[in-house]
Amino acid sequence: MNTRRDVTALENALPFNKSSARERLSKDIIKAVKNAQTLIDENEPTTAIFSKLCKKVGVYYAFNQRNKEIALRYLEKFKALVVEQNLQEEIADAYNLIGFASALDTQYNKVQPFEQALQIYAAFNQKNPAEFRLEEGFALRHIALMLYRQEKLEEAIEKVKEAIETQKQHTKTPSLKLIEIAESLHVFGNILAKQEKYTEAEKKYMQAKALWEEYKNTGLSAHPAKFSMLQSLSNTQMQLNKNNQAFFTLEQTYAEQLAYFADIEDHPDITRTLNLIEIAKTKIGLEKNKKMDTAGSHSISFFSKSDTPKTAVSAASSATPGVRF
Repeated sequence: MNTRRDVTALENALPFNKSSARERLSKDIIKAVKNAQTLIDENEPTTAIFSKLCKKVGVYYAFNQRNKEIALRYLEKFKALVVEQNLQEEIADAYNLIGFASALDTQYNKVQPFEQALQIYAAFNQKNPAEFRLEEGFALRHIALMLYRQEKLEEAIEKVKEAIETQKQHTKTPSLKLIEIAESLHVFGNILAKQEKYTEAEKKYMQAKALWEEYKNTGLSAHPAKFSMLQSLSNTQMQLNKNNQAFFTLEQTYAEQLAYFADIEDHPDITRTLNLIEIAKTKIGLEKNKKMDTAGSHSISFFSKSDTPKTAVSAASSATPGVRF
């Protein structure tokens, strides 16, 4: 067996990169991931040739499968290998990715991995400003997310504004700029929703949606981060009693998810969308009953903030490529 050749072949078969568009998950790609896992696990990698493969497998499970445990297993191996080689840029990326994967757990709220990444990027951005300022934007957005989870909402807003400004100025690839700014607008919208500024939050989500439509019009494949943004949009629309609009948003989300996750059974993102659809249907039904009820003068009470089903909050709280709020 030629390990180096096999590793290189699998690296080339996997398109995954944190900052680039993910391809639709075909059966061939999923098979390649499984083969890569087997190769890594059987060889217990200690050499540099495995570092990129560990990274790509970790990115797949973090961004596409939303599986924190498996993602971290391979991302920690990636980090260990690049630390051994003292590859500072890759170490920074490892911090970013490990923070991202950890944040798939909605209770996770630590800023440290992203701050560690920022410190390294700051030292290297003179060498390649475009590349490292892009990574800084990613880290800043996730610091905003962690501050949001700590309920430090004003600080979170300042960080997400900084992320958006960095992405506008320093992301040179048009498709990447659309992705990065759309994901940051999603974070911004969720912070505003947490402050119960639902109209303002809806505007941020709609701005993100427009960027995702522009991204789609470039001819690129669907992107999973769009789905979680649409879930958040629908939840905010329901808070504003725009229940028919929310239902339409969710129908669109579900159709696109079925196409994107065609070869993955029971994906958690689809389950969240279906939960939200049921809630939207219930609220639409309540509205219809209210209009038909001419006997009483009391209005029907929709879900209050304390009553809102947990499935709705959980389903609509995903953001950035798959991180949940």
